[in-house]
Amino acid sequence: MTVDALEQGKTEMSQDLQQLKVEKAKLEERLQELEAKREEQRKRLDELTVEKDKLYSSWSSTRDFQEASRIEMKFTAISRQISSTQEEQKSTDMKIAGIKSSIVSLAKAIRDREMLQRSKWQVEKPGG
Repeated sequence: MTVDALEQGKTEMSQDLQQLKVEKAKLEERLQELEAKREEQRKRLDELTVEKDKLYSSWSSTRDFQEASRIEMKFTAISRQISSTQEEQKSTDMKIAGIKSSIVSLAKAIRDREMLQRSKWQVEKPGG
């Protein structure tokens, strides 16, 4: 290998390293977005649960059949919203887990490339 080939290899590794760092930064940004989304979903679930509990209390204490039917319809709608939000939250949790896994593997690849760049190559001359 010539010195030029070694320099070109180092340049390519440096570009790969930068690409990995950019990709890791994008994933970390996406992770923050998803964690914020998950927090919003958790708050929404808390709000819906409180509302559902209130409706249940008023439904169980009402004596009017029409009022009970109206409350029951609201109760059913909120239950559907809760179910939908829980499914979204599960999906978000799976995405977060996948991104965290990708970040860990990218961090390892970055660390390995940096170690490889720091190491010195010894070139043996033929016959010597």
